[in-house]
Amino acid sequence: MKLQVKLAIYNALSKGIIIAAFGFLMPLIVEQVVYDHIDKRLIARSDRVLKIISKGGINEIILEQDCSFESYNILKEEFVSIVPLSNDSEPMETVIANEEWDVGGERLNHRIIRQAFVYDNQVYQLSIGEGLGTINQLNKIIVQFSLTLMILFIIISVFIDIGFARLMLKPFNKIVKQKLQLPQNPASYNFENIKTTTWEFSYLDKSINELMKKTKDAFLIEKEFIANVAHELLTPISILQNRMENMIIGNEVPVEFENKIIESQKH
Repeated sequence: MKLQVKLAIYNALSKGIIIAAFGFLMPLIVEQVVYDHIDKRLIARSDRVLKIISKGGINEIILEQDCSFESYNILKEEFVSIVPLSNDSEPMETVIANEEWDVGGERLNHRIIRQAFVYDNQVYQLSIGEGLGTINQLNKIIVQFSLTLMILFIIISVFIDIGFARLMLKPFNKIVKQKLQLPQNPASYNFENIKTTTWEFSYLDKSINELMKKTKDAFLIEKEFIANVAHELLTPISILQNRMENMIIGNEVPVEFENKIIESQKH
């Protein structure tokens, strides 16, 4: 497998992991942000209701005959409830939590704030809720969007990374082609440096040039040695050839040995 393909796969996997982690954490972050926003809105609505009661009296809320009040919107996403408590009950602290609330005969998940207050020597419990259906739907949309974005981003990044890796490895391929594949003779080796801004490729080019310089020097020394040896051997070989020719021409050897002398002369 080529290095540029490995780099592209590594980058795609790393980006996929990052996006997957982001897609996993994003719904949690969004949920927490939405909860904080809902909690602030519930607290503000609770303060507003209590302020209405303190100014206009509890009758301003229109209590029923059983001294209780309940109202919710048409989508059942928001509701307000006031329920009287026994006077001997322990004081309640303000609580904000997720609960299932029976709204119009249907139990739905809500973010609810419960707060006790006293009016006309009577303890009441104020409950204000806001539906969580939109939050769950928003989380699903975010997860689907994150997965789609991850797939598209990985596909696009693979092509971009392959192109970038090919561009980045261009000096390396040039070094291999010009410095290692083309030269057939060390004496004709091209010592010109390959232009690159990558330190590793520049170091590789320099190392190959130094190695080829040593190889060229050794090649020239060997070539000179072989030439000297050939020159030194040429004289005795010529003398032997001349003597063998004289032996054959001068009939100095029997006929049965002439063929052997001629064969030795050829060798």
